[in-house]
Amino acid sequence: MNSLNSMRIAARPLRNLSRGALPAPTTTTTSAQTRQFLLQQHSRRLYSSEPPSQPQSFKKTFSRPIFKVALMAIFTYQLAYYGWKRLEQNETREDLNKIIAQLEQDLAKATIPGMKEDLQDVIDVLKKKELEEREKANQKKA
Repeated sequence: MNSLNSMRIAARPLRNLSRGALPAPTTTTTSAQTRQFLLQQHSRRLYSSEPPSQPQSFKKTFSRPIFKVALMAIFTYQLAYYGWKRLEQNETREDLNKIIAQLEQDLAKATIPGMKEDLQDVIDVLKKKELEEREKANQKKA
């Protein structure tokens, strides 16, 4: 307990020193005072003239974690978006295939002379649409 009080007493004269002024040479200068003075000089060299301001300190402390969280959020969003689009594309493709299958069945059952050609044209258009969608999907992948 005594050593703690003596350190507090020894550090008091250093608080009154102005920056850059050397302590007055006295016989009562202790090694603790010298150590404190050297630490002050060292900290001044690190910060050049003054310690960093609050915004600089905040940026230095939190810029990396904020960047990592933002990057993870963007990655997660893109992954969910890609998955959603993929499921939607598969659903659209299944719907088109069902429509094409139904129209082909109707074509097979058709007995009216002009109906077969009309249904065949509709089927051809739908098949073209499906092929275009597949090509677009392949182009996006590449």
